Amino acid sequence: MSDNSEYAEILRSKNIRPSSLRVAVLKYVTENEVHPTAETVYQALIGSYPSLSRTTVYNTLHLFSTEHILNSLNIEDEQVRYDAKLTPHIHFKCTVCMKIFDIVSDSVGDFYNNCTAMLPHDFEAGQTQISIWGKCPECAKKAIRHT
Repeated sequence: MSDNSEYAEILRSKNIRPSSLRVAVLKYVTENEVHPTAETVYQALIGSYPSLSRTTVYNTLHLFSTEHILNSLNIEDEQVRYDAKLTPHIHFKCTVCMKIFDIVSDSVGDFYNNCTAMLPHDFEAGQTQISIWGKCPECAKKAIRHT
């Protein structure tokens, strides 16, 4: 998806005015699957939007998260990251290179359902996030070569 009109339509479908900045934020997060922080988005867009403020980026990302256009990801204590992939998946964070990877499998949906099924009958799940920390294949290979 690279046509800005598609991003604008996503915003309109949620009754959000598709300003050029809002479209740019959604486009950046969707097309750069690095699970960016608000600061990453700000740094990426400031060159094209010189009057852009960090507060505007934070507020826009918060709005998109609240309206379920993006997911907010709490894989680190110190910062929130954003993800445009709304289908169930697992996040893997490499503790060496610090990259975050999406783990997608046909069985992830069942896994999520099983997790929520384990809740006591009077609990109601609102959002489920599953994160795994370890070494990505590239960093694991580097560790093997250095031993």
